[in-house]
Amino acid sequence: MTLPALIEHALKARYQDDTLKLVYPTGNWSLQQAMGSDQTILTLATPDGFAVAFALSPKDVDGLASSLGEADRMPADPVTVN
Repeated sequence: MTLPALIEHALKARYQDDTLKLVYPTGNWSLQQAMGSDQTILTLATPDGFAVAFALSPKDVDGLASSLGEADRMPADPVTVN
């Protein structure tokens, strides 16, 4: 189990609320095309330099773009895709 997962588990147990999440502010983000692949690399970083990169399939890119385009109509409850 990762440290963020342990912290999230502790939050949920302490407050008896399964909707709680450990979140970080976004410092910056970038997109780049993976060489020799149809994957898009999405890198998210915090202001203090912590960064994580994700490989997105074309279907994931379309779904993310669609969801972000509807961000002003986001439901209060989390939506899980995949």
